[in-house]
Amino acid sequence: MVRLNKKFDVTSFQQSYIKIGQPTNDLRELAQIKNNFSPIQDLQNAHITLFKQNIEPLWEDEKNKNGKIISIIALQNDAIFNMLISFALSKEGQINGCYVRLYESRINFQIWLPSQKDMSSLRDELIDKLQKLDKDLSTTDIAKRTQKKSRE
Repeated sequence: MVRLNKKFDVTSFQQSYIKIGQPTNDLRELAQIKNNFSPIQDLQNAHITLFKQNIEPLWEDEKNKNGKIISIIALQNDAIFNMLISFALSKEGQINGCYVRLYESRINFQIWLPSQKDMSSLRDELIDKLQKLDKDLSTTDIAKRTQKKSRE
């Protein structure tokens, strides 16, 4: 499910999103949806959720309640955004969804996992992919930007 945050008063978190696409595992369909809005670096204060069908972007959802988050904070950049989305979609059974918060100059990309099980290996693989994308980043820089979070 792909949704954008609404900009007006609502009574619940779930009501604060507009559905902008049908559930899909097809990267081409997702790319078409993404092409309908401005480049990532031009968006400000936007929230985008990409979750598997029948999973809501809420901790209260039964499939998220024991979950964990890998959070990546970086400068807004289409290449990083596209790599993170592709990475998340390639991990079909290991990831419940992604929550993306776009601010003026940075992106906070959260990968929601159903449990602790694959967290370390996914984080390490993600660090490797980020380094390959931007060879100027050191492992230390990426580790500082990549955090493990859990629902407390």
